[in-house]
Amino acid sequence: MCEDIVTGTGDLDRVLIELDPIAGALGSAKLAALPALHALNGADITGSFSGKGKLAYWRAFRGVDEDVIRALGNLGTTLHPVKDRVTLVEKCICQFDQPRTSISQVKHLRWQMFRKNQAQLDSLPPTQSAL
Repeated sequence: MCEDIVTGTGDLDRVLIELDPIAGALGSAKLAALPALHALNGADITGSFSGKGKLAYWRAFRGVDEDVIRALGNLGTTLHPVKDRVTLVEKCICQFDQPRTSISQVKHLRWQMFRKNQAQLDSLPPTQSAL
């Protein structure tokens, strides 16, 4: 059961957003992955990979593979990252950066982007080490 959100300031523009229908539509796996999605796409004081905004990440998130969703949901559940999770998060970054791509390693995605349009360094996804 989720809490509802009330938006607005003071008595102006108060809107009640019911979260239960949203949570039900997303399902438990995607709900568990939301904190990781938020961490990856930046916050008020942190940037996002490749300068993509929250809407671009949300659209990509809706289409990523179920194994990627599970990996995002499991991030932070153990002290040391499990190799399979790291591989799946790397695949996730590739899918976030280039939706519908078959590339699953950031080094291959970086090379393709660089080769394809001579992308600037700051527009490339992070390296595997940085990730």
